[in-house]
Amino acid sequence: VLDFVSLGSSLSIRGSLKVGSDTDISQTRKMTSTNYYLEYVPAQSTLDWYVGGYRPLSTYNTATDTGGTLHGVWSMDTDGSGLFPTPSDRRLKENIRPLFE
Repeated sequence: VLDFVSLGSSLSIRGSLKVGSDTDISQTRKMTSTNYYLEYVPAQSTLDWYVGGYRPLSTYNTATDTGGTLHGVWSMDTDGSGLFPTPSDRRLKENIRPLFE
């Protein structure tokens, strides 16, 4: 699609999504489930992700840069070197501890 897409009520993405320009969020809450939703807070320029009633991820925009915060405990199924799908076998590692210790 080279011009535009008009969607009725939902969009499901099972791979990746690339946005080449701006994205508009016209409502403060998306995905109307009580426990799973996105919430945009215009006064703070944040987009908070809620899963199961908890906020595991928040993204924000400042005047100098963009970034975000991961909340809670996260695990990665790859080794994280460049975020390529390289296997990381925990059985071959020793003395694994959380970063916050």
